[in-house]
Amino acid sequence: QETYCYAQLVGMNKSTSTHKSSSKTPQWNQMLSFDVRAADNSPTQQLQIDLYEKGMLKDAFLGTTIIPISVLLSHKKRWWDLFANKKSNVAQGRFLLETDWKGSGGYPKLVSYPKGCMVGIVSAFYGCKSKSVDVTSVCRKIVDKNGMFKWTGGAEMKFVFACDPCPGAQKTLNIRYYSHGELKTQEIQEDESENIELFVGDLESWIEEKDEEEKEAFRQRNKQRILNATKETKKRIEAAAKKAESTEEDLQEEAKKVRKIAELMQKLRVSMSERRRAEGLAVVRRLQTKNEDRSRMNKNFLERSTEIEKRKFKETWKTEYDPAAA
Repeated sequence: QETYCYAQLVGMNKSTSTHKSSSKTPQWNQMLSFDVRAADNSPTQQLQIDLYEKGMLKDAFLGTTIIPISVLLSHKKRWWDLFANKKSNVAQGRFLLETDWKGSGGYPKLVSYPKGCMVGIVSAFYGCKSKSVDVTSVCRKIVDKNGMFKWTGGAEMKFVFACDPCPGAQKTLNIRYYSHGELKTQEIQEDESENIELFVGDLESWIEEKDEEEKEAFRQRNKQRILNATKETKKRIEAAAKKAESTEEDLQEEAKKVRKIAELMQKLRVSMSERRRAEGLAVVRRLQTKNEDRSRMNKNFLERSTEIEKRKFKETWKTEYDPAAA
């Protein structure tokens, strides 16, 4: 197996080197650095890690996990589950991740409520009596536009929050929230089978209460992050195109050699037996077919690589990739 990890955070994409081994427990021991200042001190940002296996035409997807920064900060070093996709709650494996935070500025700062705003989730903690993690930002993202926090009965909390702070112990989710101006609390057991709905207010109202200057500043920061991500995506697409172009040039050179062999056989056909000439022409045709197949595979590789990059960009930034913007 030739495996590697692909990490995404606040518009930055980085990958580890490829680990070549037949073992199912690869070790990269590699550091990937991200400038979290681009996250605007918001713990709602998430680190996504995907595991791939190198392939001839397409890299095989092995698993993924998404870890909110607010949860990641609670664990310097721990094992995280890998899942089949973003919606699956069946673990396909796990990986060990160690984080180190450097710098100053009081990061992270939880999303605060506007003054006088008496709606919304105030705090949410997931765990047991001995240990719990702050999952406030994750729960706030579950609130829909109608102001409803909906918890699906039977949902696995360790999957929703991408961690298990107390392995083997019974865990709960404790939520403090404002509803119609009244501060309330709700405790949800890990094995809760019933659906739970809480009215916590309209998330859109938080944005409406921000002044125009702050909203414009946010739009500009977001625009810059999209621009940076566009540049990085464009670099990767251009690198793939350059690699495909180089491969195509090599294939063209091989095609020339095959044509020369065919021409030489035509010149020597008088001195060759019918059987030998037929065998030689069969070899030439096989070489030509192989060369054409490799050329087609090379074009498919470029198209597929470009398609994957554009899809990843759209999934991350919720907008189409526009190379002209870079």
